[in-house]
Amino acid sequence: MTEFEAQLVEKSGAPAVRWKSHAAAWMGVSRPTLDAYLAHASVGNLEQIPKAVLEMLGLLPEQTASQPKPPSVEEMVLSFAVGLVALQDEIDTHGYPRVPYPTHLQRGLDVASILKCLDGSEYPVTLADLLGVAGKPLYEWCPKLDGPVSDEFYAARLLENFEITRDCLALAERGQQDSEHVFYQAVMDCCEELGSAGQELYEAWRRTVVEVPVASGYTQLLGRHPIFMRQIGVAQRLIDTFYVRMPPVHAEAGKVLLCPSTGTRLRRVGGKLITELRDDSAQRALDMQGPKAIDYTPDVLELRRPARLFWSLPGWHEIKLMESAQQLGWEVDLWPKLDTVDLVIRKKGNAKRFAVDVKDHISAQGLARSFKRFRDYKTHVRFVVIPDYLKVLNPDYIKVFTRARASLGKEKVDLLTVSELLKLLKKAEK
Repeated sequence: MTEFEAQLVEKSGAPAVRWKSHAAAWMGVSRPTLDAYLAHASVGNLEQIPKAVLEMLGLLPEQTASQPKPPSVEEMVLSFAVGLVALQDEIDTHGYPRVPYPTHLQRGLDVASILKCLDGSEYPVTLADLLGVAGKPLYEWCPKLDGPVSDEFYAARLLENFEITRDCLALAERGQQDSEHVFYQAVMDCCEELGSAGQELYEAWRRTVVEVPVASGYTQLLGRHPIFMRQIGVAQRLIDTFYVRMPPVHAEAGKVLLCPSTGTRLRRVGGKLITELRDDSAQRALDMQGPKAIDYTPDVLELRRPARLFWSLPGWHEIKLMESAQQLGWEVDLWPKLDTVDLVIRKKGNAKRFAVDVKDHISAQGLARSFKRFRDYKTHVRFVVIPDYLKVLNPDYIKVFTRARASLGKEKVDLLTVSELLKLLKKAEK
């Protein structure tokens, strides 16, 4: 028995049987975290064990006095985000999480344990604890989180219905390669390659990822637009970048069940089918209409999760707004100039032109910080538009957005809900 183990048994009063579980509970850490400490101690690497833990056991050697600054709440949150993304990838591929935990997830639990040792903070130190709080806004379980991460992700949730959120992906990508940018750059490279046909490719591809998040195979995707057939090599590169073959674990009785609103794959939570779209109108439509279904084969393709969360689901709101404006008699340019803005709304004989960016951000503060567009549309009436459900969730959303823009010293931007914009368009047509 190492000195570390001996001190741990003595100070924790551990029984002879199941002493590790007892010691872990005494320290306030998970068993995997304790096992990691014991592994370091067995080879004499005490410097790898947090200073606070060594202090508890009276084993703090002089050389650890120069240990780096203790881990922070921000490191814990970012580690949890990266780890949950990795865990989600395992579940998407295999249908269940495998052991050991992803490295970053274990690091997040370790940091939570260290913080608990240092000041008694009640952060999640087991995966079960994390799953229990990750569906809540960060401010509820990480009140000590501060700095830019807190400003932007104050109300963010890492999980919704036990699946990772866009905010979780965005947090995971801080300091790593931004997957949203990777997808965007792949499209931009293809559009640049086609020269004057680039805009046609961009519009066709954007509509494809919105309208066909799940496809029966390559043939369905290639046949959606003539430009794909004219540029098969480019189209196949885009398909391989955005889509992945769906694992058979996601089929039920040989069928893939799809959301009737968005076409994304449904999943069951407590026996109930749930759609990925946060807008409750999609869940209501699912409850009333039931799911759509396609036959599962090994050729079935599904958008990769970041592409669904950053491209497909937000794009659904953009297309719905376009269709509503067209029904009011307006002409709509969708994603003009390679998406310098989401929609330009105009009408012959009407002097007013509207430039609109649709944003489905759960956090008003995060949207206020991140929005940067409208530089090329100074002659237009410009609006940022949010889905109505966000204002239902937070009646002060627009007020919080406006105040946050002012406090950040950013240009004033007018924010409306979809229904408010449609009312404005209806009045403007007279």
